[in-house]
Amino acid sequence: MQMMYVQMLKSRGFVGSYPDFISFVKQHSDKLARGLREWYPGQAAKFRRDHINMISQEFGLICFSAVPDDILMWSHYTHGHTGLVVGFRTDAPLFTKGPPTHDVEYLEERVLMGYVPRRGDPKLRKQINALIRRKSFHWKYEIEWRQLHFLKNCVSTPDPDTPNKSNYYFPIDASSISEVILGCRCTDKEPQSILNQKDFEHARFLRAVQDEELFKLHLVEETSGT
Repeated sequence: MQMMYVQMLKSRGFVGSYPDFISFVKQHSDKLARGLREWYPGQAAKFRRDHINMISQEFGLICFSAVPDDILMWSHYTHGHTGLVVGFRTDAPLFTKGPPTHDVEYLEERVLMGYVPRRGDPKLRKQINALIRRKSFHWKYEIEWRQLHFLKNCVSTPDPDTPNKSNYYFPIDASSISEVILGCRCTDKEPQSILNQKDFEHARFLRAVQDEELFKLHLVEETSGT
């Protein structure tokens, strides 16, 4: 009732105090109920369209995978095997001291959202966690894990390719990185120059190599200077 009162004040559908509004509702309950039945389907559709964008204004995701050698993953996320994969230590502070890392559940059904709890209500985080963990079963080969972060704790920079858009970055300590795997079509020399720095001397340097007979990849040690 309080939310309805605020909305009607904003839309100038009602002018007066909250007690006056309660009296008004009691006197016109049948008419308001009919109006609510007509109003609700459109609002529900709008909520479905806007909910992800609303959450994305405050929260961001870091997405990980438990598989480093899946061909589809390399095709989807490394620009056709020309990029690289970064492997992380699971005992690193990123995981032990950061937000919980949730495994994604792959199902046919979408998450059913009830009412939206107020900011600060523990149920709000529970709803958001349920929403970010659910993904279509078609993506189950990714074996994905996700961390939910407040964007206010990330570094924001303007997107050079999209006006009025920002990219958000979460700092990750070099000690958290266990290995770097170059794609089989990666010719970029910069990853090797970075890994040659002292901060990364602990990390393994690998390359994905195509199997000669099967549609699969092998991860082999990358030799210096290649």
